Amino acid sequence: VSDFIGGVGAVNLPGNDDFLIWPEGDAAAPALYTLDGTGAAVARAGTGLGDSNRKIGDFCAKLTRGTTDLTLSQDLLSGTAYSRADFIEGLYACGGAWVKSSTANAARLALYDGAGYAYSSYHTGGGSWEWLAVTRQVNVAGNQLQVICQVNNTAVAAYFSGLCVMLLDSDQ
Repeated sequence: VSDFIGGVGAVNLPGNDDFLIWPEGDAAAPALYTLDGTGAAVARAGTGLGDSNRKIGDFCAKLTRGTTDLTLSQDLLSGTAYSRADFIEGLYACGGAWVKSSTANAARLALYDGAGYAYSSYHTGGGSWEWLAVTRQVNVAGNQLQVICQVNNTAVAAYFSGLCVMLLDSDQ
């Protein structure tokens, strides 16, 4: 990674990337995340819980879609913070997560920069953990950087673990 990335460096940008911190309880959005979608539900799953699914660390987020598409998002940079980080424009936001789903074409990741989205492929629905990767070149017209876990198209549950987003000077 080039020197021009400055203070950001090659670090994992999402906070609470291991879904460890749930200050409002195990059935509310984890710290730093926002849950959206009519009838959407989130739950902590993992070590010592009734639902012990997990991949990275002790916990993961179980997302259940209601009547509309579900998003669990985190603002990585927005507002004033983004305006002070204009050096990221043109860089590549590269991310991924381990995702588990038993329904094809329901669970995926997205990156949003205020000018547009990039999406990972959908989980195949095979019921096992799959690494889903997403890359977006940060647009010069952008005004934020957000990572989004999605459950779309049907009322099902999916698990997300080990969320990762880094800024790189190449998409390779």
